[in-house]
This record gives sequence, structure tokens and C-alpha cells, in this order.
Amino acid sequence: MDDYTEKQRMEITNEGYKDENWHVGHPFSIDHYKTKLGTVTRVVRGRDGVKGDNPNGLDALVVKDPKTKTIRVIYQGSRGNMLLSKDWTMNDWPMAGRIMGSSPSPPPVPDRPCPPLLNMLTRPSMPDLRPPWVTGQLKDASRLLKKTLKDNPGYSVEVYGHSRGSMDGQYAVSSLDEAEAKRIKGAWLYEGPDIYPALNEGQKKRARSYGSRVKNYVDSQDLVPIGYRDDKQAVGQVRHVESTDAGGSNPMDHIGKQHSWGGYQWASDGSLALTEQTIDATQLRTDTALKNLRSQWEKDGGALSAGQKIYLDYQQAMSLLTAVSQEMGRTDALVAAARKHQAATAGDVWEKDITDIYVYQFTSVGDLSRDDLVDIATQEGHSKQRFIQQATASMDAYRDRVKKAHENLDELTRTTSAALKTLLDKDAHLATRFRQWDTQLDHQEDNL
Repeated sequence: MDDYTEKQRMEITNEGYKDENWHVGHPFSIDHYKTKLGTVTRVVRGRDGVKGDNPNGLDALVVKDPKTKTIRVIYQGSRGNMLLSKDWTMNDWPMAGRIMGSSPSPPPVPDRPCPPLLNMLTRPSMPDLRPPWVTGQLKDASRLLKKTLKDNPGYSVEVYGHSRGSMDGQYAVSSLDEAEAKRIKGAWLYEGPDIYPALNEGQKKRARSYGSRVKNYVDSQDLVPIGYRDDKQAVGQVRHVESTDAGGSNPMDHIGKQHSWGGYQWASDGSLALTEQTIDATQLRTDTALKNLRSQWEKDGGALSAGQKIYLDYQQAMSLLTAVSQEMGRTDALVAAARKHQAATAGDVWEKDITDIYVYQFTSVGDLSRDDLVDIATQEGHSKQRFIQQATASMDAYRDRVKKAHENLDELTRTTSAALKTLLDKDAHLATRFRQWDTQLDHQEDNL
């Protein structure tokens, strides 16, 4: 299996926080050990409290899967005290200041304190005329990815990261040359600040070149992913999550839950609910790039060839199918959330009704306990579970229809992709031209 859902991609990233995976030779898996993804071949440790080899605090796993010829590099997010740990003082606070334009110089050396938080948050932003700089950890993250590519010829590479690990991943993929970048199968980066302002011009060009291959997920209710003022000025494709309040027992608990995917809403097929603005913007970007590509071809050579027409029709169809599928997934997730809320409300109503009956009979007769009333209601077919089922029946029926339509749409997408693959398998020349046109389409998107 090499086609994972968005939820599985998140689980791969989250595995980077689990201590059991930080051993060379350990089998790496998700889905409660059911889905095998290869073996850990390298461990980089740098945070406080562990025996490590990286002085800049980098924590990363390299997982090798010979079956699919895929390497996965997983960058771990911050751990430890926000004011004292290496993760924060040497990396998070300096980079936050760098991104927000309030840090006047490169980060301090390890034996000096980090820039005061109050100064970073209150100092007004000003034009950034300084040469680009980033922390040593981000540079080490880049070196790790480059070495992994060099040491594993013939392998494609996937990159994952959450929080500070997202910054590591953003910088790493932005620092690759063209040949290295072609081997990046994809990157899935979550809830990290936008490091685009800290890149040099060459890195910015590379960051924009990936398009949807690099997915940069942002929850607007999360306080950590700062700096996303313009989605075009970011690494890869920014995907704004249709999030919900993650809750929490206190403010700090809420911040932690929201940051750790707590507000993400998942459809039944494992796809992630994105905002309508993200879905529409992604489709518009692809459609505009296709329109510009068509115009360029017509300008260069007049009438389109049969192969060019097939390419444009296929890309247009896939753009539409992707957008509709994302909207269906969003609807599925929102209905599931609404159903959960309705079930909780119905349960509260049932509990209140039982309590009201108990109080009433207690003041008049007083021979039945609350448990007795619950037993009677259940025996008469009015259990709490049945009450909730009745209250949510219409939502369940609607969600079933949405799920079926989503499944049919996904099947149509797979069928369309399979038909094109069959065509290209039979025509090597056309397959070569498709790869060339993919590059041209990427260039058009890069220029938008």
C-alpha cells in the first residue's frame, strides 16, 4: 500500500513523538501496528533529557521502506520547558522573532538567554533589510534531508513534521537543488510557523515550486502557526483546516490540544475537512494555470495537438473532481461533528427528564430510586441509547447519503486516473510529453 489517507499521514507524523520508535532497527507502523511502513534506519536526537548527537536540538527519524522504495523523514516538534529548554531557547523563540520581523540579529549562541518574550511580542514590526538567517537546527534539518537523498539513490522521499518539526521540514525542502527536489514524493507539515520570510531568494523560489506536493496545514484556532499573512508567500501549498474548538480543562490545556490536531475534523474516508476558501482557492489556482498553459501553447504553436487536448481535459477533470471530493469530505466531517453535538444534547435532555421525574415522584410518593426509573424507562423502550438514536436518525441518514456520494466520486476519480495510466503505459512518447507538461504546469502555478 502506498496511497494513504490524510488521517494516516497525520498518524505517521504523530508517531514521531512516540519513544518506542526512536531505535534503529525498530519496525515503523501506524493503524495500531496493522500498516507497516518500513524500518527506522537513523535516529537524530538533540533535545534536553535524552542522550543525543545534535547540539542544536534537532530530533528526527529516518524510516526506510524497500518495498515501495520510499524513505520517510519525520521531524519531531518541540518538547520541554518553554522558557528553559533547548528546543525553545535555541529555536522556537529566535525563529518566532525572525518570522515576525522583531528580532534584530541572528539567534544567540547556546550559552546566552533567548530574546525576551515580551520584547518579541510588543516590538513593532519594521521592514526587514537584514540578510536571511535561520537557527542551526533548521540548517541541520536541511543537511539531514540532503544526506538521506544522497545515501539512498533510487528512493523517493516523503517529509513529515509538526510544530517546530514543520519549520524543520519547510526549511529542508526549500534548501534542495532541482535534482534533489524532483525526488520529493510529498511533504505533510502541520501547525508550524511560516518560515518563508527567513528564506533567501533561491530558497523562496524552490519553496513555491512544489505546489500541492508540499502540504502545509494550518488551524486558525491554533496560536503556534504564525506568519501566514499571504498564502502565496509560504512553503508549498497552505491548507487551512476547518477546525473546531478542541476544548480543555484550562487555557494551557486548550492550547496544547488545539495545537496537537485537536481541532481537526475527519471525514469517514480519512480525508481532512478544509475551509471552503482553501478548496476554492486551490481549484482556482489550478484552473488559472491550465488556462495560461493553453494560451501559451496556442501562442507558440497555434492549434493544440491531440495529446495536449487530452492533457488539458484530464487536468481540468481532476481539478474539478478533487474540489468536489474535498467539499464532500468537508460536509461529511461537519455532519459528523453536528451529529456528535446533537447526540450529546439528546443525552443531556434524557438525563434531565429522568432527574425531573425522580424529583417529582420523590416529593409525592418517594418509593422509586433514580436507578429504578432508568430501569423502567429502558424496559419500556425509552432507554438513553434509543432516545439518542431517535434524535440523530435524520443526521445519520443524511451522512450515509453523503458518504455514498463521496465513495462514488472517489471511485470515478480512481477510474479516470486508471484510464489515463493505461493510455500512457501503451504510449511511451505521450507519457514523456505528459511529464514535460507537468513541469510546464508547475511553472505556470509558480508564476501565479
